[in-house]
Amino acid sequence: MTTETPRQMQYTCYSVSFQDLVDIWIGEFHLKDNVLVIWDAITHLEALAKTGFLLDNVKVYDNKIITIVIEDVRDCFYTMDAITAYDPHPFIQVYSKGKVVTDNIS
Repeated sequence: MTTETPRQMQYTCYSVSFQDLVDIWIGEFHLKDNVLVIWDAITHLEALAKTGFLLDNVKVYDNKIITIVIEDVRDCFYTMDAITAYDPHPFIQVYSKGKVVTDNIS
């Protein structure tokens, strides 16, 4: 009877948050845009529909985050306020030119 010794290996482990991924996504694909980031949209489809965003359940069924590019940053603020008026409402962030400007928590 032989006993195996555990394999020894060298490794490095990184922790990557969803926020990190969003920051990278915006910085990579929307550096010049104004973007509304809506977290966990699937649970807030009714509030989003009432504010004019008709999202297909099939397209958001496994998504944690949706991004909406809006031409004018002021419209991002207006939209965030309109969605936040519903209870419950999603966590929303506004990005402009690759940087987070505000959210609906602060």
